[in-house]
Amino acid sequence: MKKSQANEYIVRINKVCDYIDSHIGDDMTLAELADVAGFSEYHFHRIFAAMTGETLFSFIQRLRLERAAMRLFIDGDISVTRIGAEYGFSSPAVFSRAFKKRFGCAPSEFRRSKESQEKSSLSQLLRNDGKAYSCESGYNGRKKRRFAMKPEVKIEKIEPMRVAYLRYVGPYAADGELFERLYKRFFAWAVPRGIDVSITYIIYHDDPKVTDGDKLRMSICVPIGGDVQVSGEIGEMTIAGGTYGVGRFVLGTQEYSEAWDYMYSEWLPDSGYQPAPEAPFERYIGSECDENGKMTVDICVPVTVM
Repeated sequence: MKKSQANEYIVRINKVCDYIDSHIGDDMTLAELADVAGFSEYHFHRIFAAMTGETLFSFIQRLRLERAAMRLFIDGDISVTRIGAEYGFSSPAVFSRAFKKRFGCAPSEFRRSKESQEKSSLSQLLRNDGKAYSCESGYNGRKKRRFAMKPEVKIEKIEPMRVAYLRYVGPYAADGELFERLYKRFFAWAVPRGIDVSITYIIYHDDPKVTDGDKLRMSICVPIGGDVQVSGEIGEMTIAGGTYGVGRFVLGTQEYSEAWDYMYSEWLPDSGYQPAPEAPFERYIGSECDENGKMTVDICVPVTVM
C-alpha cells in the first residue's frame, strides 16, 4: 500500500515534468504547475524540490538552456536570438548571460567552436541520443537521499488556536543568534502578562527555495486566551486546526533544512497522506538547548488522506 501511495507522488511530479517539457517556451506560473500536480501552491514547490533535487525555477531554466544548446548545435541556420526567444528568454542579453553561466561560453561562441562544445557540460547530453533529460529515467520520480535522522512521526489532531506572534522578515537559515534575539524580545512582552511560554510555535510563511532571502517571513508564536490584547509589533492570528504529520527531531542549527527535507521527501510520499493547504510549522516544548546545543522540535505538516 505504501509503495502505491509513494508512486502517486511520482506520477504527479512526472506529470508536471511532462507539462513543463511540452510548454518549455511558455511563461508558467507556480499556481499553474501546482494545479497540474494536484497539490496546493504552498506545498507543491517543497515537494517538487525534495523529489527532484532541484528547485522548480532551476529545473525549468536548466531544461530551457539544454534545449537551446541542442538547437544551436543542430540548427545552424536559426539565429541565436530566435532560439533564445523560442525557449522563453525575454531578451538576447538575458539568454546570453544565462547560457554563459551554464555552459561557460556565449551562445554564439558555442555554435562557432566545436572545441567549446566538446569541453562544455553539454557534451555528454548530446552524446546521449540527443536527449537532455527524461523525467522517467532522470530521477525515477524520486530523489534518493540517505537521511541519518530517523525520527518518530505520528499523526496528530491539532485544535485551532489563537496565538500572539512576533514577525521577522529576512534571511534566517542556521542563524541561532537571530532566533535567540527574537525569542528574548517576544518573551519580554509575553512573560510580564502571565502568558505560558512553555510551548511555542514558529510558522514559516514562505518557502526559502522560492522566495528571496530578504523577503522571507517568519512568525514566532505563543498560544493566548481571548482576554489577551495585542498591539504594536505583536500581532495575533489563528493556527489552523486539523490533521498533522508530526515528526520529532533533536536538531542543531545546521540540521533544520535536512529535517524538513526528510518530512517532505521521505516520510510524506510513504505516509498515505498528501499535504493540506494550511501552513506547516515547528513546535517547541521548552526553549532551552540540551548539553550539545540542540533543540527538541516537532515539525508539523498539515495533511489530508489521499
